[in-house]
Amino acid sequence: MGTGLSNPRAETYGEGSRCVEHNTSWVAAGSSSSVPLSFPQAGCYQYECSNGAVTIFILGQSYHCSQAGEVLTVNQVNNSVTYTGTIICPSCLEICYDDFENCPEAAALYQVGASTASSSSTTVNATPDPSATNTVSSRSSQSTIVNATPSSTTAPSTSPTSSGYGLIPFLSLMLFGILTAILMNIAN
Repeated sequence: MGTGLSNPRAETYGEGSRCVEHNTSWVAAGSSSSVPLSFPQAGCYQYECSNGAVTIFILGQSYHCSQAGEVLTVNQVNNSVTYTGTIICPSCLEICYDDFENCPEAAALYQVGASTASSSSTTVNATPDPSATNTVSSRSSQSTIVNATPSSTTAPSTSPTSSGYGLIPFLSLMLFGILTAILMNIAN
């Protein structure tokens, strides 16, 4: 992780980081110079998902996203450099698409047995015969039944590259990161 004027968006790259959009241009100002960025872009930061909510970490400071689309202001000093800018909060599904335990929206999208809200329920019926009839009765307003044929006794992996879960969002995010890096090199 670079800091200072060589990293004007205070980004963190690597495992545990994802890119989020900025709402305004960022400025990194040191004691003798500053690096203004002429247009909003995106930055990569560490993140955490918990109970469907997203927290973004920038230079060790946490920014809790109450809802997708919320704009949070970043204004902090690190190593005599003041970082000023904004981030647009992503949805849990956008940033934690492969974390089925902490992002119920992702689990529901990939139908792995998590409920997206108290008014809906998802039931996974693992049967050796996919043509078997399964009946579910529920007081909820919406139910989803998924018939799955187990292929082994181990639990499915939630890795973005295994079992096909999240492969397309993972590849899209990877392409986004590559394009962001290229644009950053062009801008610098």
